[in-house]
This record gives sequence, structure tokens and C-alpha cells, in this order.
Amino acid sequence: MPILKSGRAVSISAKNFIDKVVFDENGEIEEITFGYRPKVSTTDDLLSILPIYYYNTENGKVKFETQYDSGYKFNDVVSGKAGWTESEIEEFTSWSASNSELHKWLAENLAAIKQQEREDRESEE
Repeated sequence: MPILKSGRAVSISAKNFIDKVVFDENGEIEEITFGYRPKVSTTDDLLSILPIYYYNTENGKVKFETQYDSGYKFNDVVSGKAGWTESEIEEFTSWSASNSELHKWLAENLAAIKQQEREDRESEE
């Protein structure tokens, strides 16, 4: 979750899609159950539709309890629909492109979506 140079504190979340997350003893995601499964085939597809959340800050520190939905998705932000400045968009897209933890998280969520799709198809047969 970056705090942009402008002071805007943001995060990307899949919580709108997730019903349940089960973690293993190492804190790694073991199972994710989705109430809504978006039709995505790549991590870029998934990232593009994820909601952006804002946070209030105090003295340059994020107040996590103040998280609220911005009403915008990732693609809205990078396409300029969210009212961000060009420098904010550039900084955010640079952060998202280079953040290995974000890419790992996206891959885990995409794999979970695909797994649940397979299980749903098998249960229908």
C-alpha cells in the first residue's frame, strides 16, 4: 500500500469478491472462497477491475482504521477517471508494476478463482 508523494494513501483489495480466506500455519493463504468470481484470465485482468481504497493519514502515517472505498477501480485510476494528477498516476502505476508482493498476491487470487471455477464445473457434472 503506497503513500504517494502527494500524501494520498491507497490500497488495492479483492475483499469485495471474497467470502472466506483460510490461512495455513505459516500465514500463507491456503484457501479463498469467492462469492463473486470475476471473468478474468490473467493477473492484469484481475488487477484492472479491483477496487481502490483510500486511507486518512496523520503526520505522514496511515490510519488503517479509516479505510474507505474510493468508488474507483484500478483501470479508472490509470485512465484518469478518478481525478488523480498525472504524477500520482505515474507513481501509482510504477509502484504497481514493480511491487513483487502485489504480483504474488494477484497470482494467488487468480489461482484461487480458477480453482473454484474448476470445482464448480466438476460439481455440475
